[in-house]
Amino acid sequence: MKTVKLHHLVCTITTLLLMSCIILPAQAASLPINKADGKITQWLILGPFTVNQDTGGDTSKLLKLNLDCDFLDSIGGESKAQLIDGQIVVADKIVGKVKSAKAKPIIANLGGNQIPDINLSNVLGPKNDDGTEDYFTAYAFTYIDSDRDTKAYFGFGADDYARVWINGKQVVYKTTETGTIPHEQFITANLHKGLNTVMVKVVNGALSWGYSFDSMTKNQRREEQAKHAEEQALSKARDNISAFLDAQIVPNRPWAGYVFTSDEVPGYCWDRPNNVNRVIGELPLKLRWFDSELNEVKAPKKAGKYSVIIEGNAKNGTHVCRALTVYCRPSEWRYWEHEPKAYLDPLPGFPVSSSVWTEYREEIAKAVGNNIYSNLDNTPSGAVLVAYLSELESGKAKASTSNPSSASDDFQLAVKLKLIGAEGKYKPLQMPHKKAGNPATALHPGTLEEAGIKPDMPENVRKVCREWAETTKIPFAICIVRHGVVAMHESFGVDENGKQIPVDKPMEMASITKAMSGMLFAQFMDQGLINLDDPVGKYLPDFPTTGNKAITLRHCFTHTSGLWGHYNWGGMHNPWLDNVIADALPVLQPGKRHEYNGMGYDLAGKVMEVVAGKGIFQLFKENFFTPLGATHTTNDDLACATQSTAEDVAKMGQLLLNHGSYGDTEFFSPNTFEQIMPKNLDKYYPEVKNVEWGVGLVYYKYAEDPNPINVDLSSNTIGHGAASGAILRVDLDNDLVITLNRNTPGDNYSYYERHFLQAIGNGLVK
Repeated sequence: MKTVKLHHLVCTITTLLLMSCIILPAQAASLPINKADGKITQWLILGPFTVNQDTGGDTSKLLKLNLDCDFLDSIGGESKAQLIDGQIVVADKIVGKVKSAKAKPIIANLGGNQIPDINLSNVLGPKNDDGTEDYFTAYAFTYIDSDRDTKAYFGFGADDYARVWINGKQVVYKTTETGTIPHEQFITANLHKGLNTVMVKVVNGALSWGYSFDSMTKNQRREEQAKHAEEQALSKARDNISAFLDAQIVPNRPWAGYVFTSDEVPGYCWDRPNNVNRVIGELPLKLRWFDSELNEVKAPKKAGKYSVIIEGNAKNGTHVCRALTVYCRPSEWRYWEHEPKAYLDPLPGFPVSSSVWTEYREEIAKAVGNNIYSNLDNTPSGAVLVAYLSELESGKAKASTSNPSSASDDFQLAVKLKLIGAEGKYKPLQMPHKKAGNPATALHPGTLEEAGIKPDMPENVRKVCREWAETTKIPFAICIVRHGVVAMHESFGVDENGKQIPVDKPMEMASITKAMSGMLFAQFMDQGLINLDDPVGKYLPDFPTTGNKAITLRHCFTHTSGLWGHYNWGGMHNPWLDNVIADALPVLQPGKRHEYNGMGYDLAGKVMEVVAGKGIFQLFKENFFTPLGATHTTNDDLACATQSTAEDVAKMGQLLLNHGSYGDTEFFSPNTFEQIMPKNLDKYYPEVKNVEWGVGLVYYKYAEDPNPINVDLSSNTIGHGAASGAILRVDLDNDLVITLNRNTPGDNYSYYERHFLQAIGNGLVK
């Protein structure tokens, strides 16, 4: 905190006494004062309070009750109260379960974009005295010292509901649940000469909570407003083109469109033709048929699997290409003449007991069987399944190496390579090779002393994890590795049957998938097959190779391609996803902005498929998961949808610690490791300021974090976050890997994550 001169302090305290009529404690010797022309970083935080009323499950109503409840009534009310360090406030006049709270000082964290940010989960912790965990309310108070009467400008964002008063006047009333978006709202306020009061109130809905309050110049505000207007225009343009991109190719009749006989071959059309016509105009479609041997035929004449390619060229130059896997069935196969049955085991977590499931086993089998039969004709997945089963019978497919989806993906990729002239065009991707010299560190058992771990660290970590699992009712597993020694590999919490969760149970890794994709791509870089700054158009013909619409692989991995969203347009299972993305080029601005997304990773995946001539999930299995020994890991996308275990992901973390090697296997060289490390993006894209990003990797600079619950890990820590709450942290300076797998974050995630990491950091022998 800034200590003011003695005469200034005396005047300030006198003013406070007159204005708020409270007695200041003798130890109050500093105040949260910020200069009007500087960053607003000094605050006093008070809370948590809560109104815990029964609202019949209406969480919005509960949030609103907290937002409108004046917990500061005893010290003059929210608009007039002025907090001091150590002040205790008791909200004893409020209906509901509340508590007293003590004000404490905090310094806002200046993030990479230099906008002050307060994470209230870290400051206040998870619980009220009555055990409630969500719907907290907190106050943040500060002074702004101005050398003159002036008009001032501020940017504000909050997670979730919020109110703000400046000099007693309410300037923000936010009733939406969002994350903290800096400068989400602009504030204009009249400051008088001397000290001006700012009171922020934040109400938490779920998960983490906090706020951002930033001073701005008039020019900065004008620039931000112009940026907001530009973003709104871009958002509108995206909405328009998304209506076209979301349109699907469907059979032109509601029956026998995906599984059919040679006598009733269907045609195909758009499911939402108006959306297509509105964006690109009239688009005549042409069909091309390829049999299972990749021969182009005029139409299906014999039973078997086919790819139907649907193409069209609009007058505005847009080229459209879509594909479906379909099945031409033998005319003598009339499955509707039979009553099918499909027996299912009881569904995990389904609210029906196993005894009821057994009693009605036959009825369930009939209903499921009828659903399966009806879906064979009417869904793309029905045709994919029938085609796969038919090839198992003929020996063309092997169940041990594929599944219906991957078999269809491989078939469509083979057709695509033929159409774009990429069959055998590139050198094959080689398997990871034997490392020269001594083997690299691999995970292995050992003592805490060998790991450089203090004796009490495991129990301190367990204490946090037990409380985390018991409080949130969400199970998880952890793996902590130092110097290659597995110091802890344990699970916490129980499954839906009340049994301890297995330590090797695969769970959702969500966006940690991006780090895995980066490590696979590093092999292509290391072997000289793809360069990070190559344009996508070098490999995929629908994209330009030069000009302001040329997307590079670096754009794809650093979220600067202009794309948005995750798992859009069929994801990696859409064989012509790259064509769909190319149709979005009119609204893409490569290198102009950083926007977190998964579609850039999938576009990079399409490049890797074309270069390797092999399906991406087969590449993951053969070139990454299997040689690494990550035997419990499977994925369904390049940016999300991976299931893995804490130990498997710890092996990936050790691979990064070793700069590309694991045991006696080298996946990529130390030089390539340096290329995938996070870097300031303005080096490549001048308009993308204050952003560091790598190929699926980011920095976690804990040593630079000023919040009170500091984590004793180095600022040379890399990894990736996850919407599931999974954790991958690789501390390169401390030779440490930390992983955690779980399926959902749960309540108070930020608080427990921080204490979990703190317990580990405090337990390291430095």
